[in-house]
Amino acid sequence: MVNGPYTLDEWKFRYEITMKRNPHYWNHDKLKAHRVVWLEIEQYNAAMNIYKAGDLDYMGDNASLPSEHMTWLSTKKDFRRFHYLSTYWFEFNTRKPPVDDVRVRWALNLAVDKQQLVEKVTRAGQTPATHYVPDYTGSGYDEAVAEDRKRGADPFSSPDVVFNPERARALLAEAGYEVVREGDGYRAKNFPSLEILYNTSEGHKQVAVAVQDMWRRHLGISATLRNEEWKVMLKNVRDGHFQVVRFGWIGEYNHPATWLGTLLSYSPQNRTGWADKEFDDLMRSAAAIADPGESIRMFRKAEKRAVDGMPKLPLYFYTKSTLVKPWVKGFVGNARSVQLVKWLWIDPNWRDNPSNETAFPHLEFPPPGRLGPPLGEAIAP
Repeated sequence: MVNGPYTLDEWKFRYEITMKRNPHYWNHDKLKAHRVVWLEIEQYNAAMNIYKAGDLDYMGDNASLPSEHMTWLSTKKDFRRFHYLSTYWFEFNTRKPPVDDVRVRWALNLAVDKQQLVEKVTRAGQTPATHYVPDYTGSGYDEAVAEDRKRGADPFSSPDVVFNPERARALLAEAGYEVVREGDGYRAKNFPSLEILYNTSEGHKQVAVAVQDMWRRHLGISATLRNEEWKVMLKNVRDGHFQVVRFGWIGEYNHPATWLGTLLSYSPQNRTGWADKEFDDLMRSAAAIADPGESIRMFRKAEKRAVDGMPKLPLYFYTKSTLVKPWVKGFVGNARSVQLVKWLWIDPNWRDNPSNETAFPHLEFPPPGRLGPPLGEAIAP
């Protein structure tokens, strides 16, 4: 028994999940989609081909489009793209050499051309990231970003934090790994072995290969790649058997604390081993400030402290790209990528009906503040 709009009807393992309307749902009669079939498809290209064949109405919010087809797909009328509250990053094991040295971590960061990464590899309109919290995060964070940039005071868009291979090579030299010319490239003297760990995925492999190549070309570092299934990778990360590992973070709520909280010294989500008392104190102070604007300013200060330590190498802020047939109504892209099936419906008259209303209106929450009269105030009969 469930209390949601749909309930499980049939599950064919690794093939499809079928759901039907829940007869006990309070708004059962307003659900326009009576039956929903979710196909379980591992390969991006296979999913796209099934969509093209007309056997899918919507690619879903848990699938990705193949990056090699993104350019021409983005010209189609049923293509949708929107910002997504998520950051893609590499995490360093700051207990393991050579990435136990912040200069090495910063050198690896500055040697990655993130603009080229999103334009040539991922190709989904992502935003190159120089920090951890997406610029479009709410709760006043996006407003603080805009204000800082207007004043020319945004610490995360300064020349010091963007792609700079020359500075990266100088930092490696400071850390004891002189970078010398060798033929048409470079070689980092005495630089120990380095490995990038990532979980099985076409997209993760493409990113890892691209970063591996940039480190080789700009720093003369030979990094190896290790790919593992998700559960195996998690165990190895938990046990500390990694140097650099692919991860990311999807915002659980629209506030910078959800990303920055993963770097607290006492957070179970902090896999890096990085611990900084000043960062912890800034986070506590930010959470205790009543004024929302001042609180966000303090969170930005804490983020700057974390970026200076570079326990995670930020690569890009996500977008979500999907395909939706024109007869599917009620689809509205949003930064949380929350697309409730109860809003969707199939319009048989879609050619004559350009509107995109949901199956039934969204519930409106009351404005913030007191829900009842002030204490001591009588309620009129």
